[in-house]
Amino acid sequence: MLGLDRFGIPNEMGSSHGLTRIIRLANMEHPDYIPLRRRSYELWRALGRDAGEQLLSITGSVDARPEDGRIFSGSLRPCEAHGLDHQVL
Repeated sequence: MLGLDRFGIPNEMGSSHGLTRIIRLANMEHPDYIPLRRRSYELWRALGRDAGEQLLSITGSVDARPEDGRIFSGSLRPCEAHGLDHQVL
């Protein structure tokens, strides 16, 4: 996988800015990304153990979207396909 950033690093224009990052286990792109994201959790935990630091904090999230929308159904699909904990309110 290759990630490209339009701006040089560091910058204040996107994902390379700031001190924290987010990994959304369930995301609307495609269910096939879930194994890659799970692996990233494992690697962040291993890096944290090696560094003697907690580098990964798992929290929940709330996505508020219209139920009939593309983003809602796109985010729900990987949850169902991979048995991720989720709740539709």
